[in-house]
Amino acid sequence: MKKVVLFLLGFILLGSVVAQSGKPVRLEFPADKYSTDIRSLLCDTLGLCVTYPSYINDSLYCNILQYDVHLAKTNESRIPVNAQMEIAASAFDKDCVYILFQKYLKKKK
Repeated sequence: MKKVVLFLLGFILLGSVVAQSGKPVRLEFPADKYSTDIRSLLCDTLGLCVTYPSYINDSLYCNILQYDVHLAKTNESRIPVNAQMEIAASAFDKDCVYILFQKYLKKKK
């Protein structure tokens, strides 16, 4: 009897883990092929903010994509950035997204 109860309990738990409601979500954006500095920031009830660098005509830009809670794109911005800068951190507070850029220095050999 003990084994039957454990089996039924395991079956119920496994069923709740395996079953998903709705379809999985896939999000694509036009980053460079080998870009490794892609950052995402959850913005509470406002959705998601994704930042990534791109080069256009040898100039560096920071692309900022904003998505609502249903992952529909709501805004896209492109900010010119000095080529020696990189994104150091990003944060969200109430209704503002803050992005900190930092100049990186090459290490002396």
